[in-house]
Amino acid sequence: MDKEESDIDNPDYRQNTPTKTKLKRGSEVSKKDRPKHRSQKFRNEWTKSKDFEHWIAPVPQDEYKAFCKFCKVPMVAEMSVLKSHNIGKKHSQLLNGIKRQPLMSCFTTPQVEVEANIKKKEKVSVAEIRLAAFFAEHNISFLTSDHLIDLLKETFDDSETIQGLNMKRTKTTAINYNKKCYWRITKIRIG
Repeated sequence: MDKEESDIDNPDYRQNTPTKTKLKRGSEVSKKDRPKHRSQKFRNEWTKSKDFEHWIAPVPQDEYKAFCKFCKVPMVAEMSVLKSHNIGKKHSQLLNGIKRQPLMSCFTTPQVEVEANIKKKEKVSVAEIRLAAFFAEHNISFLTSDHLIDLLKETFDDSETIQGLNMKRTKTTAINYNKKCYWRITKIRIG
């Protein structure tokens, strides 16, 4: 016990403490001993990240800066700065406004393609409803749909309708018990 007290009372004891530990404790450290902040260069991976891909761009004249396309604001290219900007009020408002606008591609895409895509989705929906009704009508376990859909996709790989099916037991159950779909099931008779 005396040895511990003598170490603490010793003025050289504090000098033996590592610099990192002193920094954690909040002690004052000379400027030369403080770790220097390293500037982060802009990384092209950020343009592919789902959080930043739509709005971030590099600043051509400064590799240590990033640019927000929506807010038209340059910022330091550090992850903490980018994340805080992403959740900022002004940026969020601009982003929400842009999300509500229709894409230009919907104006340039021929109406025939749009209608064909809608018809394909309707065919898939009808196929899902028919399969769910088939399971219910023939008292087949809904668990079978987990395996049957995968089997159909492997077997009929040339059919767009079957490739579009995305139905497991949960969706099969929901279709059969959903009152809104009942009228469609009764209209579409199997056989």
